[in-house]
Amino acid sequence: IDWTPFSRLFYPPPPSFQTTLTIQLGFAVCSNVALVDPESGRPTRTGYKFTEAGEKVRVSRGGTVIPFPEWTRKKPRQTAVGPKCTSESDVNKVTYQGGGFAASNVEM
Repeated sequence: IDWTPFSRLFYPPPPSFQTTLTIQLGFAVCSNVALVDPESGRPTRTGYKFTEAGEKVRVSRGGTVIPFPEWTRKKPRQTAVGPKCTSESDVNKVTYQGGGFAASNVEM
């Protein structure tokens, strides 16, 4: 969705002028946007289903599969280990030895 005239502002008239209607360009509210069904070309509601292969697909009310758009990150996530990262030995260290209030009151 590009910039579209969605905001209409009415200004009260000064004593000797008429009412002013100003249309501002703004973003559409996502609840006012619907996907287009590829078969009918009309706006439709959608749901999600899983294929036999286990892939999640978006389906229109008419049963048409609507493909997800191609998407890539603008800024890729940092995966390099840096100085602020927790070391692997600290991550895997066992700090809880059991016992305590919760473990003593559990009957098995």
